[in-house]
Amino acid sequence: MNRREFYRPLVERTLVNYQSQYLARKYDFGKESLVARLLVEEINRRMEEIESLLGIERVKPFELYVQKGQTQARLPLFRPEYLEPILGGGDFAMSRKLILKRCLQSYRQGFSKGSQSDLVRIIDPWSLARGKGPSQVRR
Repeated sequence: MNRREFYRPLVERTLVNYQSQYLARKYDFGKESLVARLLVEEINRRMEEIESLLGIERVKPFELYVQKGQTQARLPLFRPEYLEPILGGGDFAMSRKLILKRCLQSYRQGFSKGSQSDLVRIIDPWSLARGKGPSQVRR
């Protein structure tokens, strides 16, 4: 199995796909039902119209909403392009750098003085704890 096939389910994990699959299970549509897909698109379009009229802005799937006081930011934790380094033969470290870069750009739009370490404390706090303790458990 090549890398593209291995990561395909992650790339296909979208809100529209989830909504269509929900309708397929709940109302006995086919798995790739055009009717379910059209219903989802129409409902989402109308929701976006009403929300824009009301001034409501939703956080998209795979985004993290961060707010401190009156300041806020949306951090894009997953996008399909984050997989490109891995699919191109690279490793997760390359994808992690891309994720940190994009999230830092978004973070600094709301928090102009925010640093990468501030961002990492929010999105990957365990990485700060790694390597600080003893490397072996003493018995």
